[in-house]
Amino acid sequence: MIGDVRETLEPALAAAGVDLFVHDSLIEPERERFEFDCALRHHGASPLVLWSMEGRTGALASFAADHGTPTSSFEERPLNHYRRGNELVLAVVGPLSSELPFA
Repeated sequence: MIGDVRETLEPALAAAGVDLFVHDSLIEPERERFEFDCALRHHGASPLVLWSMEGRTGALASFAADHGTPTSSFEERPLNHYRRGNELVLAVVGPLSSELPFA
């Protein structure tokens, strides 16, 4: 998508639905929360998987806690790369989320 996520995300997800949402836009807690809430409004009957490089803001952890689901995180370890990697966080919201291995 091209454009402000606050204008483009809702119509895109309403048209297509979502089961996997990867946050990879501006790292701002309010924007991240908007995106996670939007994804949740448009997910189907299966669990919604949310993924974020959010170790810096805590937005996904907060979202998951509000919905009674745990998160799992790990640190990227790129080899021979100028970046050190990020903390990646995963949350699953919806039916059967409590039956997942990291729950």
